[in-house]
Amino acid sequence: MNPVLRTPRLTLRPMTPEDAPRLAALANDPRVARMVSSISQPYGVEQAEAFIARHPLLEEEGGRVWAICDSDGLQGAMGLHADPLRRAEAELGYWLGFEVWGRGYATEAGRAVVAEGFARGGSGEGFAEITAGYFADNPASGNALRKLGFRDKGETRAVFCQARGEEVDCLRLDLSAEDAPPPPPFLETGRLILAPLQDEQAAELARIGNDPEIARRMANLPSPFTEAAALERIRASRFRGAPGFRLGLTRKADGALIGEWGVGPKDAAGAPDVSYWLSRAAQGQGCAREASAALLDYLFTTLKAPAVRAERLKTNAASGRLLEALGFESSGEYPLGDEAVVLYELTRAAWKDRREEGAA
Repeated sequence: MNPVLRTPRLTLRPMTPEDAPRLAALANDPRVARMVSSISQPYGVEQAEAFIARHPLLEEEGGRVWAICDSDGLQGAMGLHADPLRRAEAELGYWLGFEVWGRGYATEAGRAVVAEGFARGGSGEGFAEITAGYFADNPASGNALRKLGFRDKGETRAVFCQARGEEVDCLRLDLSAEDAPPPPPFLETGRLILAPLQDEQAAELARIGNDPEIARRMANLPSPFTEAAALERIRASRFRGAPGFRLGLTRKADGALIGEWGVGPKDAAGAPDVSYWLSRAAQGQGCAREASAALLDYLFTTLKAPAVRAERLKTNAASGRLLEALGFESSGEYPLGDEAVVLYELTRAAWKDRREEGAA
């Protein structure tokens, strides 16, 4: 069965027969159906049940279908449809209920599905190429696909649309595994989730970060830290496919935001730096080490960093103990006002050795 995929706002899961009424209600909308080739009108529960019942066959052929769900429930579907004779290739298809158009769900879900397809699609070794298409009068879908890295093939096909009862021009795009951008981090540990910060988290980020004791240990965290400053910080440090982003740390148990992890741009050698701050209420519970270990795994495996750097104030002994526990080694120091800053580095080779030894 296809795995459950999670993004900051969405859960992508296998469909069940219980989804049929909701699926039918969303698909039985001409505004949705006319942008999809295979949704007839009217579209009832029986059609939805038949669609869901075909999913095991699609999986046998190497394909996958997910229900796209937000906090209000099922909002659409996305799938990778494989040719059983050409399992190295798949086609991405999706649709969303009209009420959630314009929220960026297609791009957010698509990043997770495309990453899964290239990692484990088809025979289990990952697809080499994923194709997609969109109707000429649905440019928003084309924009979403291009944000995922898809490139126009310069090819237009006539595709029959059941809802319209006629052929419609469909523009074709493709994406190879080699050209695919890295997936944005959505990192789960036993207790925590490390994921891109959302605009709606600005007030909470400001509340926990507006602590003079935290700001004193961070060179780039203003004090006072207002909601407006937090929102600007979130928007300026979104994930764009490379180091130079910040993530929020939340507890699974209650969904509370408890800190922020930053990944700076690469230096001349291609190594990013990492930094973090944690709410005082969450300190002393091992959260920093748990989150940092997950982030290092992502930086070395997904972003292929040759090394990762970090800094700490010399007076912040606790941060030094954490970095050393993660395998970082001191590489020097420099003065900063009345303080001294200690430099650290963890190489890919050292990280790999620790992983093989089971120390990380």
